Amino acid sequence: MNGRVGNYSIRVSADGAAWSDVASGTWPDTSAEKTVSFAAVTARYVRLTASSEAGNRGPWSSAAEINLMAGQTVSASGALPRAGWTATSNEEETSRVNGQAGNVLDGSAATIWHSRWSPAPEAPLPHTITIDTKAARTIAGLRYLPRTDGTNGRVGAFKIAVSDDGTTWSDVASGTWPDTAAEKTVNFTAVSARYVRLTATTEAGNRGPWSSAAEINLLGPSLGSWGPTINFPLVPAAAALLPGNRMLTWSAYSPTAFGGSRGYTQASILNLSTGVVSPAQVVNTGHDMFCPGTSMLPDGKILISGGSNSSKTTLYNPATNAWSAGPDMMIPAVIRAT
Repeated sequence: MNGRVGNYSIRVSADGAAWSDVASGTWPDTSAEKTVSFAAVTARYVRLTASSEAGNRGPWSSAAEINLMAGQTVSASGALPRAGWTATSNEEETSRVNGQAGNVLDGSAATIWHSRWSPAPEAPLPHTITIDTKAARTIAGLRYLPRTDGTNGRVGAFKIAVSDDGTTWSDVASGTWPDTAAEKTVNFTAVSARYVRLTATTEAGNRGPWSSAAEINLLGPSLGSWGPTINFPLVPAAAALLPGNRMLTWSAYSPTAFGGSRGYTQASILNLSTGVVSPAQVVNTGHDMFCPGTSMLPDGKILISGGSNSSKTTLYNPATNAWSAGPDMMIPAVIRAT
């Protein structure tokens, strides 16, 4: 038992000269094989440093075998293998039906997790379901399959958080899913974590204080994958960059409909530094600016020309967040999508 490693650190290097820390910790004084997982890296050299002897028997270090592990396996669909994972929830129905959290990992859409509804009163929102992957791994998304046997409990507004220890959590994504039976996918910047928590804060159809899920998969990083979605209060059909790392977006007279030359437009601004999207602003300059021409003027203003109102122009001043009607064009600008 002499020389069993206690406190340790692991470093990697491409050239044997410059080293980067990837993991550290303390192993117990046992003869069991120890495994350390960390975010996948490309390296030629790996260095294990022992800074203490596990049993404090002396200034020794020893090892029988050391193996290096390949990066995590990802399926063709991008999902990580779930063998050995467990799921827990702050609320699950077990009195009337099997609505346990673990059903989201069993590979069957016929079994579901459902928040508690018996005995009354029903468990109020928010509801959480936490996936324990049993080891730190690189996670870049979550896939949520609503129940297939009904509609109650479809998750509406949600947030996703990750943790290394199940105690300290970091938010990685949030948004609102529509009230449909389709599988939902959320991508976010890849992180190293052991635990992933999905929190449901509303029921998609506002039918009651319930949450449910048929299956939940976690996604690994992949080349060419989409980044996190940005939730706008409108369909951003047009956009222009503004000073201060901001982006102006606008659509048409309605957040979801377009065309019709109704003379006003929905607009919103995304702060590219913080990810915050402003509430929709109704711009009423007599100009429906769906699919217009866009020009950056020398004084910093944005000139928007044509669109559904083909002869109209509008000026936007980023310094004052003010919109003003411009002169009509002599030759209307009509842009048609084919």
